[in-house]
Amino acid sequence: MKNLIALRKSKGLKQSDIAKIVGVSVAAYGFYETGRRQANYETLAMLADYFNTSVDYLLGRTELNTPPAQWTEEEKALGVGAHGTKLSEEEWDWLELRSEIINAKGEKELSAIIALIRGLIKK
Repeated sequence: MKNLIALRKSKGLKQSDIAKIVGVSVAAYGFYETGRRQANYETLAMLADYFNTSVDYLLGRTELNTPPAQWTEEEKALGVGAHGTKLSEEEWDWLELRSEIINAKGEKELSAIIALIRGLIKK
């Protein structure tokens, strides 16, 4: 995900800064930047939101660094996004909850909640 390097540097941040934001180790984040490791869905979504871009841009599938299109009510009702991917009801719930947390508390709180959930899963 070579685009991550440019996005991070444009904000004047270190790898450790972004790693904290998305709740991964500095080594894991470094691997995302070099392409040695692929971020999971939740991490990709957090990175795209943080950098206000699309997951496709992060993955190098497009050179257009534009914010992702908003879901229309029709797409949501059909369970189909602008990119043609069908989402399950649980995935819609996650996206809505995630947006609510970001709007109410911010990115740092969302990262803390995700880190807590990951910790519970590992136990």
